[in-house]
Amino acid sequence: APPAKKPLFQSASRLDTFNFCSQQYAAKYLYKIPDSGNDGSNRGNCVHDVLELLVKPRHRKHIDTILAAKTCKTNRAVWKLLLAHARKNDVNDYENLDLIDSFMLIALKNEFLGPKGTSKIVGEQEFSLVVNQGGLSYAIRGYIDKTCVVKDEQGVLIICTDYKTSKAKFSGDKL
Repeated sequence: APPAKKPLFQSASRLDTFNFCSQQYAAKYLYKIPDSGNDGSNRGNCVHDVLELLVKPRHRKHIDTILAAKTCKTNRAVWKLLLAHARKNDVNDYENLDLIDSFMLIALKNEFLGPKGTSKIVGEQEFSLVVNQGGLSYAIRGYIDKTCVVKDEQGVLIICTDYKTSKAKFSGDKL
């Protein structure tokens, strides 16, 4: 018997790029041409990377100080990290830094550590899904930015969060 064919994993973002423009897909994923992005996506990358770290238990002490001060700028460790990411993404001017600071506050104020009853939070978790059913065969791989396990009198609820700053969520046919 021939060896089993390994599934070719794709992500929702890759499929969306391919459906939008096959040439853009080839440039980005096959030829690995760097994507220059724009200020909005570059700010989003900075915020995403730092939130990914803050969700870890050993870094949570920073959240309280940021929320109390209503800015990341007074938390030396977090602000230094944000500045490094902003420089790397070429969004380290005052206007972009103020927007990054406000995006961080919005994320941290809105149940960043989960709603009441959250018993566990996991950041940046990989998942994969292989489907071979009804003539369909596909494989999806992606990352869940944050997963909260919430327990209450009705049972257990899993909340999966995908951080978005300037990009719309998938809806309609894309979803």
